[in-house]
Amino acid sequence: MQEANISVEYGGLKADNKLYANWLTVKDWDSNARFPGRPLPKEEVTDLMVAAFNPTKGVYWWLESIFQKS
Repeated sequence: MQEANISVEYGGLKADNKLYANWLTVKDWDSNARFPGRPLPKEEVTDLMVAAFNPTKGVYWWLESIFQKS
């Protein structure tokens, strides 16, 4: 969060339980899992996609709104 300069918005994120849960899902995803030879459980992929792109509580949309302000 510090490297992306979004620490200020973190307080608002924690105030929204669903968005914060989605943040934790996305943040804790093991990016090494995307490499060949490492099968991903379908449920894990689905959880990640929902957490990132949920139309009302998705992390992607939250981040996009922050960067549109700057």
